[in-house]
Amino acid sequence: MAGEKGTMQEIKQKLQRVVVGRNREIEAIKMHFSRLGEGRLAVTVIAGDIGIGKTALVKAVLSDLAGLNGTCIYSKFEQFEDKGPYIPIAQIIEQITAHMLTLPGEKLDRIRDKLKKELGRDSTFITGLAPRAQKLIVNAGRIKGIDYQKLKIRLEKAFQSFLAIAARELYPLIVAIDDLQWADPASWNIIESIKSDETELYLILAYRNNLAEYITRVRPMLDRLAAGKDLQEINLESLQPEEVKTMLGEVFRGEWENVEELVWLIQRKTAGNPLFIKQLLNLLLESEGIYRHPETKRWCLDLRKATEVTLPDTIADVINRKIDSLCPEARELLEIASCIGSIFTRDLLERITPTRGHPVKEVLEGLCRAGLIVKDLERVQGEGTGKYAFFHDRVYQNVYENLEPARKEQLHFQIAMELLNHPDKIYVEENLLAITAHLLNCKEIIKREGVAKKLIVDLYFAGIKAKGAAAFDHARELFRLAAELLGSSSWTGDYENTLKIKLELIECEFICGNYDAARALFAEMLDHAASQEDLAEIKKRYMILNSCAGNHAVVIELGMQALRHLGLSIHRHWLSLQVARELLCGMVLFRNSRLEGIKNAPIVTDKRLTSVLEILNIMVASAYLTDENLFALIVLKIGNLSARYGNSLYSPLAYAAYSLILGNVLGDYKKADKLKDISLHLAELFGDDLFGAATYFCLGSFLIYWTSPARESLAYLQKAFDCGFRTGDYLYCGYALTLLVEMKYLTGTPLGELEKFIAGHEKYVTKLNNDPMRRSFAMFRDHINMLAEPGISPQERLIEDKDIALLDTNEAMIYRLLKIQRLYLEGRIEEAYHLACGAVKNLASIMGCMSQVDFVFYFLLTSLEMVKDKGVNHRVQENKAFRKYRKKLKQWAEMSPENHRVKHLLIEALLAGLGNRQQDAARLFAETIEQAQRSHNLLLEALANYLAADYFRCNGKIARVYARDASRLFSQWGAERIARRLGRVYNLEVEAEGEVSAAGDGKERQQSSKGAAPGILAGGGRDHQRELETRTIEEAYKYFLDTICPEAGADFAAILLEAGERLRLEYVWQAGRPSLKCSAGIDPEEYEDLPKKVIRYAGRTYEEIVIEARPTEGPFAGDEHIKNRPGISLICLPLKYNNIFTGLVYLESGVDNRFNVHTVESIKRYAFYLVARQALEREPAGSKTFVADTVKDRLTRRELEVLACMAAGLTNKEIGEKLHISASTVKTHTLNLYGKLEVNSRIQAVTKAKALKLI
Repeated sequence: MAGEKGTMQEIKQKLQRVVVGRNREIEAIKMHFSRLGEGRLAVTVIAGDIGIGKTALVKAVLSDLAGLNGTCIYSKFEQFEDKGPYIPIAQIIEQITAHMLTLPGEKLDRIRDKLKKELGRDSTFITGLAPRAQKLIVNAGRIKGIDYQKLKIRLEKAFQSFLAIAARELYPLIVAIDDLQWADPASWNIIESIKSDETELYLILAYRNNLAEYITRVRPMLDRLAAGKDLQEINLESLQPEEVKTMLGEVFRGEWENVEELVWLIQRKTAGNPLFIKQLLNLLLESEGIYRHPETKRWCLDLRKATEVTLPDTIADVINRKIDSLCPEARELLEIASCIGSIFTRDLLERITPTRGHPVKEVLEGLCRAGLIVKDLERVQGEGTGKYAFFHDRVYQNVYENLEPARKEQLHFQIAMELLNHPDKIYVEENLLAITAHLLNCKEIIKREGVAKKLIVDLYFAGIKAKGAAAFDHARELFRLAAELLGSSSWTGDYENTLKIKLELIECEFICGNYDAARALFAEMLDHAASQEDLAEIKKRYMILNSCAGNHAVVIELGMQALRHLGLSIHRHWLSLQVARELLCGMVLFRNSRLEGIKNAPIVTDKRLTSVLEILNIMVASAYLTDENLFALIVLKIGNLSARYGNSLYSPLAYAAYSLILGNVLGDYKKADKLKDISLHLAELFGDDLFGAATYFCLGSFLIYWTSPARESLAYLQKAFDCGFRTGDYLYCGYALTLLVEMKYLTGTPLGELEKFIAGHEKYVTKLNNDPMRRSFAMFRDHINMLAEPGISPQERLIEDKDIALLDTNEAMIYRLLKIQRLYLEGRIEEAYHLACGAVKNLASIMGCMSQVDFVFYFLLTSLEMVKDKGVNHRVQENKAFRKYRKKLKQWAEMSPENHRVKHLLIEALLAGLGNRQQDAARLFAETIEQAQRSHNLLLEALANYLAADYFRCNGKIARVYARDASRLFSQWGAERIARRLGRVYNLEVEAEGEVSAAGDGKERQQSSKGAAPGILAGGGRDHQRELETRTIEEAYKYFLDTICPEAGADFAAILLEAGERLRLEYVWQAGRPSLKCSAGIDPEEYEDLPKKVIRYAGRTYEEIVIEARPTEGPFAGDEHIKNRPGISLICLPLKYNNIFTGLVYLESGVDNRFNVHTVESIKRYAFYLVARQALEREPAGSKTFVADTVKDRLTRRELEVLACMAAGLTNKEIGEKLHISASTVKTHTLNLYGKLEVNSRIQAVTKAKALKLI
């Protein structure tokens, strides 16, 4: 008999675990899981009717994946919302923590370091949701008071970071979240925010779709989740008869007498629902409708007994019948468990349940045998207090919903009081949210038992904790209950607690969208406020809420009222006078002798002063958007109060904003820079959680650029973006990203690089929900496209002229600036001039912005172009506006040469040209180009060459040299359309495309060289010298490449010749192909099969380079061409005639140590014949008619000095050092020499100069 009972119990346990008929779904999930290695989040959604087997399928899959070394996490939403917020999120964190704590010490330490670095102070969110995580995350920082929007953002980001680290360290990580239909909004927002491109995990979601309300609730959530994620959906169907038969075979493990009849009965009663099937089989086993024949040992269906068993019509009836059959002790324990939740511990039940009859452990084991609960073996705690769970949510639902209201209330009260009186106070504090959730279900008992006063404090702190976790709905319910327990006379009976609780309640009501309730509470608190300080505090809280909601007028009005309560008055009609007064006060407070004292001032402790500073700070953003005078006054007041009374959390931003006024309004950039340093020091001291993003943004956007290199401004803007994104300050995060794009553009960043930057940050437009940033990105995309390609139609543009009225001031000004620049570069000078004249009249609206300089520059530039081209206003220098802005540009250039000097020099060069000061103009253009090169500003370097070409237009050769450089630089910058326009204007040679393949030949060369043997010394009887001397110059070059280079053992060779101070690839040869002449010459920088570092070095130093094998160190080790060759040897020799550099000869082999010293000497000897013939045969026709004295008269003293240095074989850099002038100035003199001597290269210039006896 005992054996039969044992068999029966085994069968019931198997029934709980068995999963059949889901092979297809399991394989689909595994297949989807296998795509996890693609580096992104993958999501599977499982849907089906109640009891269809969603949870069983999820757990079966998790079991299989765990066998594949997967880290599997299971969590679920609770059916009843009063159990508390974030339950599945806390379960996920706790289980991940448990997995991590099993890792080796070294790996665990690394994870802890990563968590500390990534989470920082936001680790408090993780440990607050799941206290167990404190075993993993230590030294969690304190979160300072921040508004509710930032709070939600930071909580989401903290969970994202935690999960991303877990996904990397516990790879592959599988997280299953069950019962999505009961998701609370706060938890779902966190799940939805998981980034597919940053978190490589497998997410399994399951939900019921048997009710329309479930589908209506879940479907929109899944649609939002699906965006950008790899998502598959699985809908579970009922089991078919064959699948039911398979289930019977797996569970009963034996043969059947009449299995077809049992299958028919099951299908008729359960319609193939797995949960109903299991409950029905349990009933039949208990009534002996299913039995094992003692003789045949086969399972049988007793039709008579099965007929006598009243089979319920619904699954709820099956469960209720089973519950009704329990003994009183078991039933009571089950009811208590249902009040705790779907998961509960034996330890907790033992604390709550009266000790009578059988021990709790025995009762729990009986409930397991009955198939109502299951022991969660994976959740056994170290202390032996095991966890249990209801077998199915339907069991949990039936038990809890069938409780009498009074009984349910009594049980919740009993549980709450027992837990609040737990001897371990740390346990109570960590679990306060879950404990106080029970109090929400027993209001009347609390009042009746007389414990309201004690519980009010617990409810208040639980509400604060819920609010700190952004669970505002739950916090509201806790504060509402606390307020209700205070009673109707609380304002007189317990004023302090009433004010404290209702201040929190008004925030929660407002955040949850109950604006009428919030307004009513606001009015109630104002009526009962006992002091001016309390009135100020109430209005301050309401200000914060309205500020987040964008109600700026309300914020300013409430702020002024609150300040009056604290004794500080601001009069809207006297703002200018008040600003002047604060400026005068600031001049005293911020005098140089006090600055060090301000930096080390004590921390403000006066509550009234702290409240004043906080109120002023709340008003800043609203004032900035509505009233610039009020904004200036508030900034000055915050700064002056901080300087006078001491530092606070608000001081970093206050001093940053004050430095803007010192610099951009008063022009005292030196003091502004000192105040900037104080601001940054205090930001680091106080931590940048609260105002870091705003502080870094102010400094990066409006101050640093005026006195320091632009890269420092870019660094601070990037810091503002990073800080804002980390702390949830999305407003300044968006501002910083918009300014980063603008500043990158204005500092000459290549347009392709800028476009990549915009594309890489496009995702933040949606994330930050920032329309100005979206428009800014669209403007720059349009601009880039119009500079790159001609004929962009209005339909293709994202922002048009007609849209400018919709833009705010800064956006509209940037739009105008881009258009002015575009018109100017297109040669539409008059249109650009008139637009620039209108724009400079509105410069006050962008005071301090970097774009202010460019507006001034293009106004001056177009004004001068109008004089030159149109003859307008010949006395331009006497024009008041021109004089004013020229002076400003000079001042800016002196303050920050790296940022502004190029623009200043360009204007001065143009003015010198208009005044016929030719030498000054040439010198200034040379300085401008050199300065632009040092600043790495491609746009300004291109523009300087463009303007120099225009100035030297009367000398076609020099003009074309500058124009060619300008065209090349505009092309490098990304403005192909402008580069092509220059080519047309100056009749530049169009470089032939496709004459020489620029890629893909490396492997062929490498292969062809293997086995080749150098034979240049043997010569084969050929008279190479005679061949080189008798052929035409072009044929000689080709003979050198086709014949001599292969004999040397090369499989690739090239000849580069100097043309107008630049090297061009003129001839190229590779093994197996005849040599080829590049008709227009190719820029070696654009030819892929040359080692760029070698060519640059040889072309700049005129030194020969021989590499016998791939170097591992030195200047050429990092050359991409060399690095990618398994074997290589090369020769790069300068071509010189009379010690004058004319070009390079380059040989390469794919075999190490191919060239020896004899090879190098032979190549040098034969190359000499080439360069000598080039020097002698290319002397321009008619040069002998020159009269030496005439030419000498035309050359300046400095040009003769440069010519002599050239004859001595010095490089531009060496000439500059010898004559104490810049390399760029040497280049200008060289180009002048070419024009006056009518030559095209150094060797021709020196040869002709010697012929004319000039040197």
